[in-house]
Amino acid sequence: MDLLLIRHGEALPVGRDGIASDYDRVLSNIGKRKSTAAGEALTRLGVHLDAILFSPLPRAEQTVGALVERFEGHPACRACPEMAPGANWDTLVKELRRNSELSAIALVGHEPDLSGMAARVLGGDDLPRLIFHTGSIACIHLELKSDPPDASLRWFLDSAQLEWIARGQ
Repeated sequence: MDLLLIRHGEALPVGRDGIASDYDRVLSNIGKRKSTAAGEALTRLGVHLDAILFSPLPRAEQTVGALVERFEGHPACRACPEMAPGANWDTLVKELRRNSELSAIALVGHEPDLSGMAARVLGGDDLPRLIFHTGSIACIHLELKSDPPDASLRWFLDSAQLEWIARGQ
């Protein structure tokens, strides 16, 4: 299975436009643009997704909405409470195993959860961490039959690289 770990796009800060809490933050115009470009880039890269599980926070849901606008294909998308801030890899790997018949799943969430998950699955917390800036995506190949799953990093792209790919450069 290919697992895409996606950090939500850039969001407006608390206190701006009536945003009262971190939970309520929504994508900025830049976040929307870059999330849409990410969908185009994934299509250009030939990425296939069967499903997208996302944090129930508005900025994650909006990231998915913008991403699928330009993504070729129609992955099943659903909010996954386990992807909210504080996401736990052990809980999520159980969800992945329940969906092991799928060839590719994306998880859209938050930092520092995503960098922690990537470190955990790629070999442990003592390894250098991937830093998921807003809009970054990691593609990790998982063999779910082993426990813990065998994993290898296929690629890691930030939002600027994804925009560059989306433009066809």
